[in-house]
Amino acid sequence: MAQQSTASPARDAEATNTEGIALGGQETRASSPQVKKVAIVSALREAVEPCLPSKPTTGVRKRRRSVLPEHTCAMCPGEGSIKCGKCELVRYCSEECQENDAQVHTMLCESLASFETPPSESHRRAIVFDENPENATARFIWLRVHRNVDEDGSEYDQPNLGEFLKSKDGRVRSTITKNHVLWRPLSHSIHIEHYLPNAHGWDENSAVSKVVDCRYTPRNTWISTILVYATEPNSRELPKIQHLGPQDFRSIVDFLNTSKSCALASDIRYFGKTVQGVRLNCKGDMAEPAARPAIEAVQVPLTHCLFDDSVLLPIPSKLDLPILAARCLRKPEYEKDIELYKGAGALSQSWLLERDERRATTSILPLDHHSRRAYYQGTLVLARQDQKPLFPEHIEALWRYVKYFLEPMMADASSIHADEDARENVQKEITTEKFQLYYRHFQTFQDTEDERKKPSPYDVVRKKGSLKRKSSGSFFNDPKRAKWSWSSETEDAEPMEEEEL
Repeated sequence: MAQQSTASPARDAEATNTEGIALGGQETRASSPQVKKVAIVSALREAVEPCLPSKPTTGVRKRRRSVLPEHTCAMCPGEGSIKCGKCELVRYCSEECQENDAQVHTMLCESLASFETPPSESHRRAIVFDENPENATARFIWLRVHRNVDEDGSEYDQPNLGEFLKSKDGRVRSTITKNHVLWRPLSHSIHIEHYLPNAHGWDENSAVSKVVDCRYTPRNTWISTILVYATEPNSRELPKIQHLGPQDFRSIVDFLNTSKSCALASDIRYFGKTVQGVRLNCKGDMAEPAARPAIEAVQVPLTHCLFDDSVLLPIPSKLDLPILAARCLRKPEYEKDIELYKGAGALSQSWLLERDERRATTSILPLDHHSRRAYYQGTLVLARQDQKPLFPEHIEALWRYVKYFLEPMMADASSIHADEDARENVQKEITTEKFQLYYRHFQTFQDTEDERKKPSPYDVVRKKGSLKRKSSGSFFNDPKRAKWSWSSETEDAEPMEEEEL
């Protein structure tokens, strides 16, 4: 028995007519009244549609066609329609992106012509960041490679690093297979040979300082000479070393600029995945000209140092809330003064840690004095280790729970005459059930309906976002200049046109 088709006859006829218009011969279509009707309706639609009011673009999603990594812009996720006129290896989507990359790209672009042909088959093109301040730049080098054979007869390459690097002590290797700033996989694995901070007392790398934003990356993160080379993808066990080129340099710089960085997604050029977190601002950031609120919601990139070096906050951890915290870097001029007068600061440490804020602020020295500010926390960024969204209301509830509920009990438990029962009573109050009950009570005292409906920290879920280009949908907006950003359900939805990557 023949299987019956479930398609609609009207839909089949329309599909057949449409196919006939596109593929059929003119003689077979001219006599069909249905074909003539479709052609007339299409012509009328094309003539009338420009005169109709534009439809709202809320919720509109357009699928973006796939673009190969080598054909994308070096600075953003857009399509690379403009080539560098010299090396012809790096692409940009606009002149603006090309200008923004000029300072970094010109370091290696002009010298590529001298490194086209290796001196021998055992040399690979690599990159060195010089530490000498007089010659502080990145440059191509020829890295000698030794071909070895393991016990199974498989060949692998061994780079001769000792020709350019000083010592093995304190030297580590960082391997990157993805540009997290652009959220883009790399065509090969890139290995960065560098030294741990403060190893051997060496100074910071002057060449890296030219391409790294020192406002968010500690000065001693990259020290001494840094060597970079590439291997075939997924060849960590038996590497086959490949040539590096100008097209790889931007990914290297992006890694150097975001590793150990405390920058938020809004502080730097960043198109990768973000996690909603909270920023607790110090008095300096709350003052003019920044005038930031005491607590605010922020988007924390996955490159933030918070996800690498931080430990879980102890009390939230006992409440089954894996919250991480990281300090924001102080201003460079403040750090310089602290280093200059750090000896005097130790003499004042005992009274600077005074718990009574009234007595601490009535000191003869102002809060901004070099011997005092070194002991104050400054601005903090908090986010959840499980990458679930963290709202300012969650942090405010935690603060009130600790400040007004737990601290009085802790003070009694830490007194001289406290017994074991007092300490056990504190531990009994640090439970998930107790804080859930407190949060429901906390919500009833919120000012707005949105704040009262904010989900509990135990009810939030991890969001799966995507990289989209967002524009206002206005007729006068150039879609090519629309901004790319990471979008997820945790962000407020605004009327805009989205083009998914």
